[in-house]
Amino acid sequence: MPRALIVSWIVLLCASAISQAQTVQVTEDSRIGTPLRLSGTMTFGESKADCSVTATNVSDKTITKMSFVLDAVEPNGHDIEIKIGHDHTNHPLAAGDNTNDLGCSFAYNDDDRPSKPTKPTANLRVTAITFADGDTWDDSAERAKRDAARKAKAK
Repeated sequence: MPRALIVSWIVLLCASAISQAQTVQVTEDSRIGTPLRLSGTMTFGESKADCSVTATNVSDKTITKMSFVLDAVEPNGHDIEIKIGHDHTNHPLAAGDNTNDLGCSFAYNDDDRPSKPTKPTANLRVTAITFADGDTWDDSAERAKRDAARKAKAK
């Protein structure tokens, strides 16, 4: 078999493997004491990703609004951060209840950055909660620590 043909087959097989959908567990990266527990999966397709995440209210209060940040590595090796907000004012999440309507789909940004095929990952963290009684919870202290660590690492 000619060498060029063998190389072509290898490239085709690698491209085929990369383009197949890959499903990974969503890792929860929330601060200790968050009023929600998150679990689920993210499926990375050829040009978009879809998640299926369940949020369970582990507090003793009813939740009306929740915010998250999704940090992911796409199959092309690009990092992405998406802020997600959900308003449950009309359908509050009572203590102990869960919801699975936390849609977090996105299309890949086909830009000029070089691609390096890699195993995708998905990390989701709770950033803010509003309760029915008006109280709030957020991870601002944790966010400040992470930002400082990232800046120190970048230097």
